[in-house]
Amino acid sequence: MKRYAVIFLLGIIALLTGMWGGLLRIGVPMPGIGSPWSAVHGPLMVSGFLGTLITLERAVAMGMAWTFLSPLSIGIGSLLLILGISGVISKILILLGSFILIAMLLFLYREHKTRHFIVMSIGALLWSVGNFFWLYTSQIPLATPWWVGFLLLTIAAERLELRKFFVPSVIEEPIFWLLTLVFIVGLVIRFNLTSPGILLTGLSTIGFGIWLIVFDTARKTIRQPGLTRFIGISLLLGYVWLGVSGVFMLFYQNVQAGLQYDAILHSFFLGFVFSMVFGHAPIVIPSITGFKLKFTNRFYTHLVLLHISVLLRIIGDLAVWIPLRQWGGILSVIAILLFFINNLSSSFQSA
Repeated sequence: MKRYAVIFLLGIIALLTGMWGGLLRIGVPMPGIGSPWSAVHGPLMVSGFLGTLITLERAVAMGMAWTFLSPLSIGIGSLLLILGISGVISKILILLGSFILIAMLLFLYREHKTRHFIVMSIGALLWSVGNFFWLYTSQIPLATPWWVGFLLLTIAAERLELRKFFVPSVIEEPIFWLLTLVFIVGLVIRFNLTSPGILLTGLSTIGFGIWLIVFDTARKTIRQPGLTRFIGISLLLGYVWLGVSGVFMLFYQNVQAGLQYDAILHSFFLGFVFSMVFGHAPIVIPSITGFKLKFTNRFYTHLVLLHISVLLRIIGDLAVWIPLRQWGGILSVIAILLFFINNLSSSFQSA
């Protein structure tokens, strides 16, 4: 295992405690340990796990010592948050890590002058703004839309970059930039939780879902065998949930808590983002840990279970059916744990 895989383990710790806190939040009977984690479930999942994973992947690719300060700062900040040592210091460390990510991406843009680094830089800036609001106000709902923007633009930028290998449509890139602009304007307008801003972010989210389904390479890769098909299916399923999340934003514009708000967030973070994680993991994990993975059809078990769990949770939210919502949450945790088990066993097979 590469030495910086220790940082990856900090992200895994954030994920496990974040999931524990998430189950507590939806009323699943759990041992009393970890009850404070329910209050920071969102930051642990978004910054502690996803933020650490994204910045570590970028640092490994760049191979420059200073870049590892970003995932290390976020990982340590998340660990302090878990231990309850200092909420302010942990928030500052996570904010610092997001600032360093901006510097990393601007450095890459200066070196390569490619469009997707511009979009990623904007996404990292949105993450930093959300982290600042969380530090300054301690109001997670105020920070969450900015965290959504970070993940949405980061993922969309990566998919945009892959389009360079294909003959582009004359309309696809202008539409992409328009959607990006609309989303950012919506975020700024919704600073005071106003409906027009939420309307714009919802429309942009739906638009990104459609754009990815229509223009992304996943529509072609699902026709290929093995891992390539698995990745394509993972991405397309995620794009559907992205559009669904945008629809919920339009229907429930003034909701900032409760079951409908839960449906908005988890259709995005679980249905969309974790489907991206599942799809890209066979490529990302070896680059970070040094473990080789051998694709197996068992990977479809955690993918299918994830999407079934999200569907059950959303139905439970909208129907106010609490037991179904809880079972959706439990199955999501099982799907994520199964994801690690399948990938770990795959690495042993390829050894």
